[in-house]
Amino acid sequence: SKKGPLEDIVKVETITPRAVVLTGWRGADWKEVKERRVLQIASQILSARLRDEIREKRGLTYSISCMAHPGRVYAGSGIFGAFFTADPEKAPEAAKIARDMMELFAKEGPTEAEMETTRKQFKNQLEETLKQTQHPTDLRQINGRIRALQARLAVGSPERTAANPNLLISKKDLE
Repeated sequence: SKKGPLEDIVKVETITPRAVVLTGWRGADWKEVKERRVLQIASQILSARLRDEIREKRGLTYSISCMAHPGRVYAGSGIFGAFFTADPEKAPEAAKIARDMMELFAKEGPTEAEMETTRKQFKNQLEETLKQTQHPTDLRQINGRIRALQARLAVGSPERTAANPNLLISKKDLE
């Protein structure tokens, strides 16, 4: 078996020269609920950092994002990484910056301001989902998503106790 880090370049003739870059690490498996939720939060924060540094400040790509895709079928097949397209001449520099930024994030973690922004983003997603709910069966369909969003946000409802651990959300959570 190969040991990382692994690097491969596949050249494809195209009309417009573009490099597609994916740099990252193995991610969590679907059954690793806490790990995949933490990586989802990290990917949200890192997407903003990468966009600011690699796109806005350095102009190395038009669009970049960090992703956390858990492995669903095969154990160990999850991925956590950055994905973008770039001019082939700029791709190695952009890939190195992305890897370095992700490694720094792994060491230092998010700032409180980044966590607050992420909480607000997930809260807005949750509120929009609840606004679009129009039928009781819709609630059952989005139940899993709401739980996942709340877990990512670490939204603690004062009403949630050991006696009532399944309480999804209260009005206080949306205030």
